[in-house]
Amino acid sequence: MPKKYYWPRAEEAKLIELWKKGVTNFNVLAKELNRTPGAVAKKAERLQLSSGTQRQTTTTSVPLDKNLLTHKQALKILCSALHTPSKTIRNIRLEQKTT
Repeated sequence: MPKKYYWPRAEEAKLIELWKKGVTNFNVLAKELNRTPGAVAKKAERLQLSSGTQRQTTTTSVPLDKNLLTHKQALKILCSALHTPSKTIRNIRLEQKTT
């Protein structure tokens, strides 16, 4: 059995579908999904299938907040924050030299 690390959404959906149909034996699910029984058990636990309540999001991807900054925006803010104090310090030093 090849090693698979990531669970594509299609495989997660198939696991959920089989679970809802009553297939809860990890050995059977593992053969059906070409995974190890341990991997299937862990994924079922993460999806909260065994507790009867299913997560609305998968463990493969996380929905992002719409107000989240891009890396470029965050770097611009960081750079401006880092440059502002040094400019202020330089101005203070210049003022002290002239007086």
